[in-house]
Amino acid sequence: MNKGQNSIGILEDNPARAEILRGVVASLPGNFVLRHFDSVGALQATDLRGVRLISLDFSLDNSSAHKPGTGMDAVKFLIKHRNPVCPVIVH
Repeated sequence: MNKGQNSIGILEDNPARAEILRGVVASLPGNFVLRHFDSVGALQATDLRGVRLISLDFSLDNSSAHKPGTGMDAVKFLIKHRNPVCPVIVH
């Protein structure tokens, strides 16, 4: 992916909700690309340049073997950046 590309990052572990959010992003003006993360680890391993908004799922399911982390884990990671990466909303 082009790092300069406008994208919206979504931390969501539920495939059905991720698909709904994919449609919402596709309907936005501005040619945004969805960057989907199904775990906090996936978010942490990503170069966030070009991300213009991050939407965090506050209720990740840690009962499965996948263990995606928590929304608070994502917040703790994001606040370590010297400058704000982009606005963050919680869904």
